[in-house]
Amino acid sequence: MNNDTTSLPDKIEHLPLARQKLKELGVENASLSQHGFVLRIQVPAADFDQTIEKREAIVDQMKAIGYRFIALDLDDQND
Repeated sequence: MNNDTTSLPDKIEHLPLARQKLKELGVENASLSQHGFVLRIQVPAADFDQTIEKREAIVDQMKAIGYRFIALDLDDQND
């Protein structure tokens, strides 16, 4: 796990890695946004249950990248 608390917030290049890891876990249609150490994940409503089932693996992978908080947005509409 990345414990460097100064490295993540300004580094958007973490998003492609997060997207790749999610795809490896079978979460294909996710929309991601970074808010400091928070990763916001939006998935279509049809994929929500499947994503929740993979919660533990998603959290582990995203924390390994350096995110401290991983949020699954309940509103599947892009804003």
